[in-house]
Amino acid sequence: MKKLITGLFLTVIIVFSGAISYAQSSFTFTCDRPAMVGYLDSLYEFSAPLVNTGDEADTFSIILTRNHPENWVTTLCVDFMCFPDSIDWTVDAGDTSFVTPHIDAMGYMGGGWITIRVRSHNNPSDEKSLDFYFTTGYRDDVVDVVLVDGDPNGDFEEYYTSVFDSVGMVYDIWPRWFAPLTAEDIQFFGGVVWFTGNAVNTLTTEDFDVLASFLDDEGDLFISGQGIAADLQDSSFLQDYLHASYVENTDLRQVDGIDGDMISDGMSFFIEDGGGADNQTFPSSIVPANGSTPTLTYSDGSVAGIKYSNGVYQMVFFSFGFEAISDVQDRLNLVNKIGDFLQITEGVDDNSDNNLPERTGLLSNYPNPFNAMTTITYMLERPSAVELDIYNIMGQKVATLVSGNVEAGSHTVIWDAGNYSSGIYFYKLNAGNKVFTNRMTLLK
Repeated sequence: MKKLITGLFLTVIIVFSGAISYAQSSFTFTCDRPAMVGYLDSLYEFSAPLVNTGDEADTFSIILTRNHPENWVTTLCVDFMCFPDSIDWTVDAGDTSFVTPHIDAMGYMGGGWITIRVRSHNNPSDEKSLDFYFTTGYRDDVVDVVLVDGDPNGDFEEYYTSVFDSVGMVYDIWPRWFAPLTAEDIQFFGGVVWFTGNAVNTLTTEDFDVLASFLDDEGDLFISGQGIAADLQDSSFLQDYLHASYVENTDLRQVDGIDGDMISDGMSFFIEDGGGADNQTFPSSIVPANGSTPTLTYSDGSVAGIKYSNGVYQMVFFSFGFEAISDVQDRLNLVNKIGDFLQITEGVDDNSDNNLPERTGLLSNYPNPFNAMTTITYMLERPSAVELDIYNIMGQKVATLVSGNVEAGSHTVIWDAGNYSSGIYFYKLNAGNKVFTNRMTLLK
């Protein structure tokens, strides 16, 4: 019995000691700036200090995964040593190593994510991960626009990107729900399109400062969101830079143009049902302030949108969500008119060679998700041998939509997926010596 008690006592000590060891093993893994904009042809790095806050040396498994254009090159670097995508790295107690993922767009435009996971060997249950976002910015001889997604929960980007793609607008995407758009980032762009979707806390004082400086520096802004006016009603930013005053929330869902207005003349549309996001629960009526003029009204004559120009910057503000406009043609017409007013589409359709695209690329399919047909658009800056294929989630080719020589220009292809099962698919464009891949979701 004494030996049994002694054995149990030793077991308890061993288990307890293990618990103490785990409790003494700890680390932090953070990044102050996990998103940034950069040039197409330069190398950039994020900095994420890995601090061993435990009482003894620890080895950490560090793994990098990618979700970005396949032509980009990303590398995992730790303390000036670089590895393809993973490494086991030892850090002494109290010391810091710097995890600095490198990213190079290699001349290819777009935006994408990388994720780094860190796991302690001393305490395998202790694992932390960080996401990083990078997007390219600045194009020669064309106004580059950044589309700022300000909704942390919604999925409204496609209502903007689909019409941008249709008019050939050059743009990048910034996930404001993930990280602030800083003055360092916004300098890459000549125009900003900002939407807030269903967000209640729409803009922060940090956003005010960045946008105010951007506008004062001759930038142009189109901002749209159902909660913006109500949320900012006590801020000077609403009056001084969005040039509007909040009146009240409205239940009206018909929006009309103003006769003779350069943006909205002859327009009338609904912001519910139809082919829009159908997400409007608290759009606002507003009144112009500090020199702005109405550009859209609700059906009772109250103001739904204003425009402003002072010779330094141009600004358009809708107090409802653009994504909710029920007809895609109305969204397309508005983007064209707003682009003309803001001068952010200048040069897009002004190519001397029969309006040919300035680059070869693969655009987002629309709609996405879809059931059961979707439209895929690709652009060729010169005649090319083209193959456009569809792959399933297993990487198996399931369809070829285009195979052969194609003239330069913008081309659309419809994929009828009526005979395919629901799931994630990839469409891959081989054009000349360039390869592009996008993802789409079939829902039945």
